[in-house]
Amino acid sequence: MLLATARSGNRAAFDSLAEAYGPELERFLKARTQASEAEDVLQEVWIAAWQSLPTFDGKSQLRTWLFAIAANKLKDHLRQRNRRAPEVELLVVDRDLELKESPYRDAEVCETLKGLLAKLTPKQYEVLSLYYRFGFTLPEIGSVLDRNVNTVKAQFYQAHAKLADAIQGSSEWLATFGQRAEALP
Repeated sequence: MLLATARSGNRAAFDSLAEAYGPELERFLKARTQASEAEDVLQEVWIAAWQSLPTFDGKSQLRTWLFAIAANKLKDHLRQRNRRAPEVELLVVDRDLELKESPYRDAEVCETLKGLLAKLTPKQYEVLSLYYRFGFTLPEIGSVLDRNVNTVKAQFYQAHAKLADAIQGSSEWLATFGQRAEALP
């Protein structure tokens, strides 16, 4: 109902949608560029969404559509800022784990996890980030990143395989993790 009202040009309804999706989009952008730049890009996202909303066909969820706009606006922003191919920088995402409320706060384990994630290609990491951090399905990730869903699936499974190999190859990490896992509730 709110979406239909916003699509008909109702600014208050659109503002409600922006309020609902804004924090998640902002977090997505801030993980990929400087905070001050993320604010500017987010404004560009809302302008583009407002202008395109009447033509939103509903083939994807609104959330997926907004993330796709955000990814494209971020690419445009990085292209303008750097005057070079933006994809590499777009996909080099914030690899600082947000483990503040996690039982894995121990610095050694966090650094090991960061090291494991650093073994992923930027595209693999981006797919895992959208899947685990933002809860997108693989087809939705394909829409957000404008990639074929089979490519996304391949990157998803390759990332998991690479992480599994890295974990199995690190007996020291497994021993450390095992000790900490036994202490978990």
